[in-house]
Amino acid sequence: MADNTTTADVETLVGQAWSHHYHGDNENAVKEFQHLVEKWPEHIDANYGLSLSLKAAGQKQQAGEAFRKTRALVETARTTQGDENARYTMLSRMIDQHLSSL
Repeated sequence: MADNTTTADVETLVGQAWSHHYHGDNENAVKEFQHLVEKWPEHIDANYGLSLSLKAAGQKQQAGEAFRKTRALVETARTTQGDENARYTMLSRMIDQHLSSL
C-alpha cells in the first residue's frame, strides 16, 4: 500500500466512492475513483467503479478505456488467484457486457 495506508483504509475509501456512484453522484464518484486509481493503479474494485461511474456520467470513451484496463487486471488476477476465480470470471463477463453497450 502507498504511504501508511492499510488495506482497511483503502477499502473504506473505495466504499465511499461506491456510495457516490450508488446515489447517482457520478461526478464525485469519478473524482474519488480516479484518485484511488492514481494511488493504487491495480486495485480492481476501484478501477471497476471508475469504469461504471464514467459510463453513468456519459463519458463513453473514457469508460471504454477504463473497462479495458479493468478487464486486463481481472484477467491477470484470474490466472494468479485461484480461490477468487469465480468472482473474476463473473466480473470479466460483466465488463464485456458493459463494453458491448458503449
